[in-house]
Amino acid sequence: MEQTVQKPVFTKMADLTKDQVKAGQKNGEFYLIPATFRRSFAKKTSQEQTSIRLNVINPQMTQLVLKDGNDYLTPAVFHRILTEVGLPYKDEKGNDKNEWKRDVLCRFVKGSYTNRDDEYLSVEVIFKQGLYLVHFFTYDETQLINTLSAKGLFKFNFIDRPDKIEHKESSERFDF
Repeated sequence: MEQTVQKPVFTKMADLTKDQVKAGQKNGEFYLIPATFRRSFAKKTSQEQTSIRLNVINPQMTQLVLKDGNDYLTPAVFHRILTEVGLPYKDEKGNDKNEWKRDVLCRFVKGSYTNRDDEYLSVEVIFKQGLYLVHFFTYDETQLINTLSAKGLFKFNFIDRPDKIEHKESSERFDF
């Protein structure tokens, strides 16, 4: 008897339940992906710089830098994630930690905009229930994903988001 795999139904991140996530891990909707949480301080100004990087596919996309709607991840968002997830700020010897490695739950999403004719690709990263970031792939990241998919190297499924979202301009992209 042949088993049929049920196509995942899109549920907004805020509405996801633990049972839906568990089921999604089995049906190819959610994936555990290695992430590196890192903080450093500028030498001259002592300004804190924070990042969360996903190792999506080796070697082509090992440093996907997550953003929180800005062109970077703010220290406030970074520390909120660390604190709520319970990652320790000190190592076993009592020294300050500046790097953490942890697998994070991810879902790849494809959708459309209400105010543009473009389609987008994104990855939704869940740190714990109700705490997540959405990274919209840039043009170059999308082209890389398309190339890797055509060669059979990108193994993640994109879930279709049925409702359209509004496109917001980012200072990251300039047209010359």
